Amino acid sequence: MRLYWLILVVVTVGIISAVLYLASPLIKEIYFRQVMTNPTALLSAEDKEIIYQKLAADLPGIYEAVPDPNVGKLLQKNISKTQRQASVVTNNVGLRDDRPYTQKASGTFRIVCLGDSFVEGTGGRVEDRFCNQLEDMINEYRLLGEGKTAQAYAVGVGSWSAVNEASYMISHLSAYEPDLIIILLVSNDIADGQGVSGIGTASNQFSPTNRAMGSGVFSDTIASNFSAPETYLLYDLGPESVSRWQKTFALYKRLEDLQLARGGAVIFSVLNSIEFFTQLAMNYHSQAGMTSPFLITDYFPDEQNALPHDPHPSRAGHRILASHYLHAMAREGLIHAPDDELVPLHPGLDLDTSIRVDADYLAETREAIAEQYLPSHIEFNNLSNLEIQAFLGGIWPDLDSPMENRRQEFPYASIKAGFLLAREAKANHLAVELYLPPKPELYPNTIRMFVNGKLGDTLEIESVEQSGEWLLVAELDDPDDDGSIIEIMLRSETHWSSLTDHTMRSFELRKAYQSAEPFPDN
Repeated sequence: MRLYWLILVVVTVGIISAVLYLASPLIKEIYFRQVMTNPTALLSAEDKEIIYQKLAADLPGIYEAVPDPNVGKLLQKNISKTQRQASVVTNNVGLRDDRPYTQKASGTFRIVCLGDSFVEGTGGRVEDRFCNQLEDMINEYRLLGEGKTAQAYAVGVGSWSAVNEASYMISHLSAYEPDLIIILLVSNDIADGQGVSGIGTASNQFSPTNRAMGSGVFSDTIASNFSAPETYLLYDLGPESVSRWQKTFALYKRLEDLQLARGGAVIFSVLNSIEFFTQLAMNYHSQAGMTSPFLITDYFPDEQNALPHDPHPSRAGHRILASHYLHAMAREGLIHAPDDELVPLHPGLDLDTSIRVDADYLAETREAIAEQYLPSHIEFNNLSNLEIQAFLGGIWPDLDSPMENRRQEFPYASIKAGFLLAREAKANHLAVELYLPPKPELYPNTIRMFVNGKLGDTLEIESVEQSGEWLLVAELDDPDDDGSIIEIMLRSETHWSSLTDHTMRSFELRKAYQSAEPFPDN
């Protein structure tokens, strides 16, 4: 009997060994493919986090691209780096905080401060930010009453647009569970973000390939590439900017609705750096039907209130903002303390949250910008600062050229490009000259010109033999309908890029001008 079992064991082991021997190449190949296609497949979550932290520590910059194009980027998680002379320590969700994000504990009143670099605290210490100081003040003076503690998260990322920040908060509302959301809108927030779908600076930090100007981006960044001030994108001078304001406040309204529906509160604020921008924010806040208090705030930048090495607020500047929000919270009944027991409010600020849209002021300011600052024609290789400010976006100089030469070269337009002109008194016709280089990937091509949101002309190009100069022309509407500002938007279906600069170039812009007489057809 023992001999029988011995023979059975030997035969079984032999069969198994034979099978393993014959199958080992296939097993090795499957294992090899699994490891090669997903090297982290066999790692634990803890090991993956260790690898991530080591990679992030070696990467330049502090930002990381995220898959949501409306969010664009966050900070790299769990890093300790330096940016703009300030230590940047981030937590487990990619925000600047040395505290990890945790679920809200019982007895906690959670505040989310939502915004861009002002909320992130760019250039300064994390404990100096208004969000941190607000938490400290509430807890130090026990303004929530016995047994309740304030916890404030600064949900802000440098160069986030208003769309980025609102989109992030909407999709993470259940995770943060805020009792109060404080929104801070800054004048450069009505623009495209800097994630993968925008200017590309986040992705540029993860690759040696230059993607710094990867898309048809509408941002005040365009001006800096010509060494000029901001563009007029942040004003609602044409359909492009109007649509951005409307999209921004549609998202703010959705965030407000969701927050109020769950029993939370919202305080909306705008940094009062440009009076016209503040009035526009008030106007679109009203148009969107928002009901949250509208607070006009400031940190009064000077040697004391701004950082010595950076225009962002110092601790003193952030304290002005924190005290303003503290008084606003008391006015809204969110904390319990008489005004004379709170940190004093800056004398240049008040708690008036009423909406007072001055339609006459907005109309007069738009008219003044057109008359005083917008050009009536542009020669794109001879640009002044005012003409550069008339760009809305999607127009880039040759980034390989020295800065001082870029004004004398024809800039490229991307797949979507726009600029503004002042309407000439007797002009009834508009022309835009452009040049299509002999790049085969540009053909066939359709270029459409929109004037104040209406299709003005279409250029159909079939083959590379048709490269060269072309003219797009359009009739201008009656001045009473058209107004004094002309917005020109050019849209192309194709583009080309170099190997070292992935800017999406479609054609060169040569001239834009007006006439009382019709222009000849191409």
